Amino acid sequence: MFFSKSKDAASPDTLPAGATPAAAPTGSMDTDSVKKAIIQRILIESNTATARQLIDNMNQHCFESCITKPGSSISSKEETCVSQCMDRYIAAWNQVNAAYMRRIHHELSSASP
Repeated sequence: MFFSKSKDAASPDTLPAGATPAAAPTGSMDTDSVKKAIIQRILIESNTATARQLIDNMNQHCFESCITKPGSSISSKEETCVSQCMDRYIAAWNQVNAAYMRRIHHELSSASP
């Protein structure tokens, strides 16, 4: 069971992996509040994971594209290349994300009666 009604429910030993006592519901919270808190936590963790993945992919792509002979330092040309690559990568990601959001919005609005 995800949450227990026992007084130990908020102890770190009884929480699911990654959960914190602050995220555990209290006895005074109703089911809707708990559900909203869980959904909010999931959204935050999902957004954090997406941002982390974007940064990791961007770093790998731009490093491989711009730093052809790694050494103890990077040249100003390599630094400019990495900076411009990151700008382009983020701009492209933003365009893809916007198109995806438009598609979701369109599908949701066309699914409504």
